Amino acid sequence: MLTVAAVLAAMVYVACDDLNHNGAETVIEASLADTDHQTRTSISEKVNGAVKYTWLAGDAINVFFGASESSIFVTNTTDRVAQFKGTIGAVTGGGDDLTGETSLWGAYPYDRNTTCDGSSITMALPHEQEGKADDLADDLFPSIARSTNFQMAFYPVCGSISFKVAGSDIVKVTLSGNDNEKLAGKAKVSMELGGKPEIEEVTDGQTVLSMTAPDGGCFEPGKSYYFVFWPSDFEKGLTLTYYKKDSYASFVYNNAYPVKRNEFGSISAKDGNLEFTEIEGGGDSEESSVKVQTIYMITESATLAPGTSYVLDTDYEPINATNTIWKWSSSDASVAYVDDSGKVRAIGDGEATITATATDGSGVSASSTITVKAITAVASAEYKDEYGINHGRGIAIGDVVWAPVNCGYKAPTVDAKGNVIDKGYPYGKLYQWGRKYGQGYSLEYDATAPSVEGGTLVEGPVKISEGQLKENADKFYMSTSSPYDWALYKNDQLWNDGTEDEPKKTDYDPCPDGWRVPTHEELSALGHEHSSMTSSNDKNGCWFSGEYTYQEDAPQVFFPAAGYRYGDSGNAHSRGDVGSYWNSTLSGNHGKYLYFSGNYVSSISGSYRARGGSVRCVQE
Repeated sequence: MLTVAAVLAAMVYVACDDLNHNGAETVIEASLADTDHQTRTSISEKVNGAVKYTWLAGDAINVFFGASESSIFVTNTTDRVAQFKGTIGAVTGGGDDLTGETSLWGAYPYDRNTTCDGSSITMALPHEQEGKADDLADDLFPSIARSTNFQMAFYPVCGSISFKVAGSDIVKVTLSGNDNEKLAGKAKVSMELGGKPEIEEVTDGQTVLSMTAPDGGCFEPGKSYYFVFWPSDFEKGLTLTYYKKDSYASFVYNNAYPVKRNEFGSISAKDGNLEFTEIEGGGDSEESSVKVQTIYMITESATLAPGTSYVLDTDYEPINATNTIWKWSSSDASVAYVDDSGKVRAIGDGEATITATATDGSGVSASSTITVKAITAVASAEYKDEYGINHGRGIAIGDVVWAPVNCGYKAPTVDAKGNVIDKGYPYGKLYQWGRKYGQGYSLEYDATAPSVEGGTLVEGPVKISEGQLKENADKFYMSTSSPYDWALYKNDQLWNDGTEDEPKKTDYDPCPDGWRVPTHEELSALGHEHSSMTSSNDKNGCWFSGEYTYQEDAPQVFFPAAGYRYGDSGNAHSRGDVGSYWNSTLSGNHGKYLYFSGNYVSSISGSYRARGGSVRCVQE
């Protein structure tokens, strides 16, 4: 039997009284439009052909403000009404800032690759799906929302066909349209205000859906399993192919079988009446199966910020093990939730043990410790540079807020034809330790150039009062003998008149109001976790995430590889290859700095004070 049942639009109202742009956590309360219908990926029951859902702990959604970057909101409750927590950086106040052009958009399930251009959402649907008895697989039934206030109704985007099996030895089932319909892949989904989702186009489309049985086993007779796909008319019908370990058989339905958005088709067990064909090369029999002996967790521990996710990778022995699908579990889902693929979502402060257990009956397992730690710093001060440009608030990592750009940064100025009018200082300026003003060097890097751009090289050392004058800002004071200091008289507190634990900004600190040079502890802690050398906005550099395990969605700040200046010659060196960042702490005659080159990062090194290095300010 083949049937199709229409499902009432599953709506979730999202209310928020204080959505803001200052990095503070926002709470979204998700409730239901109809008490008989709930939403999310777990089907609780069917009522008169309509599917009933519920939110699950660990569910996450993308939130967009028009054509903005995505924000992640996560819930740690399983209920009809759930609170989603996250931050968004574009909207203030109530609904006054929202118009038809700048709507608030939502997308479920959360995917860092989901995007919004202000008029549509582009999202992906996997063609390889894992079965879940009498339920939709986790994160498999996408929905979107659009609103000009903070009540958001989520509408399903896809359709579904459930199937049952007669035999107890079916390990995989595939679904395809007889006219090569695109059922999965990436799709552009539009939605008018007050309307419902429409698929505009499917790109990178997949024409065959493949579903494996839960936990690497077999489908259970009498249970329903749900394929999810972009809506399709199946004008020439569809084909289901059933696979055993060593054979397969296909059921072909040649009549049109339309399944619209938010409709569920149903196909009864067909495999019992089919003749199976042996798979060439045979399959793995129970006697010939090889069990897993050891599972290795690649990441044994990780520290995550709430709202971020991390994929745990594993290895195993022997390499010819037959069944390498793991059952994933969390010791505390309110701290960290893990899905069937090993993707961990950080929910709330604390520590949880994530375990991967073999499903072949061997009982072998491996674990990773996940620490979830909230970001306590609040980015409140705006970074207004020496040129009067406001770069907005900084980047909060742990309990420190980092400036959005390097000290002395100035973007190049170009005319309408693309000609450079002012080269600016796109890497920021380079500062001799303890000086108020920094010096730049040419945008077209020249390691042998003896002059400072716009200034001159001067034999030092000089009096501190002379070197700190604004009229001497462009002068770079060389020092060719010990102690290699630009200043004639040593002063260890030029940038910090307090202590390491209680820093006090001085008049010579180059950072703007509300900001200061970081301490040794702050800069050293930031260097603990980081990316390899990469590129951002046409500049090489490293992303730093401090105590948080480095990953794409970790809280992080980009330090460009701005190079440095030799203190004894003034020559610029290694811009694009090396980063060298000062802090306010001294060790003997040496100023301390964070250094990186390629994949090498030294949390804190030391160098003479006449050296020219970068400064990245922190919020006071």
